[in-house]
Amino acid sequence: STYLATTNGNVGIGTTSPASLLSVQGNGLFSGNVSLANLTATGTMNVLGLTTLVNASTTQISVSNTAYFPGSGIWNSSGNVGIGTTTPSSLLDVYSATAAVQGFSGGATKGKWTMGYDVTNNLFAIASSSSITSNVRMVIDNQGNVGIGTTGPNHPLHVWKDDATTNAVTNVMRLTHTTTGTPANGIGTGLSFTAERGDGAEEHVAGIQALFSNVASTLGALTFHTAAGGSLTEKVRIDSTGNVGIGTTSPASLLSVQG
Repeated sequence: STYLATTNGNVGIGTTSPASLLSVQGNGLFSGNVSLANLTATGTMNVLGLTTLVNASTTQISVSNTAYFPGSGIWNSSGNVGIGTTTPSSLLDVYSATAAVQGFSGGATKGKWTMGYDVTNNLFAIASSSSITSNVRMVIDNQGNVGIGTTGPNHPLHVWKDDATTNAVTNVMRLTHTTTGTPANGIGTGLSFTAERGDGAEEHVAGIQALFSNVASTLGALTFHTAAGGSLTEKVRIDSTGNVGIGTTSPASLLSVQG
């Protein structure tokens, strides 16, 4: 039935008590375009075709409670977005019972990288493939151990290199030091070993340094240091000729001991 109210000019289709200028009770079909200043859906609104937001640069989509999207997506009133979960606790919360990951692709000729939580193995992983368990390059386990080249790190930093070499050394780490100035004798790089003192402060214990004793001739040396009172001092040096110096920085023979 169609009803035209005489009190305020409201039109009702399928209802005898229209509450708005146009009140429709039941289904409606529009074969053309419908222009609306605002749209409020008090029930469920199903959109079977594409939805295009043309002028949404400022308001975009606003949510007063929770919005659900196909594919287990959700956007709640706190601004949290959930993918695979209806209870996101972070700005972006991705859930999966096996692998909560994100993929990065540069096209068919560039390959794909995957990063995220390998739930099955309880690891945060980075892999150069579309699977978080294939071609894994780095992991962090639930103890905070970092593994490079291994998915089972048993130290805070565990580096593993697997190749076909059987009778030669393979370098698994490289330390480099460059300068914005002009390199001079003594430039190099090193490793410093520290530990907690009795008062809880961090203190130097020992160190290993690799340096140029003559930068122009690229003559290298390897030095070993120990600490006393927090200061590292050189104790042993191996120079570019293979001479070893204990207590001296210029060994003149295969073993030079001063002191």
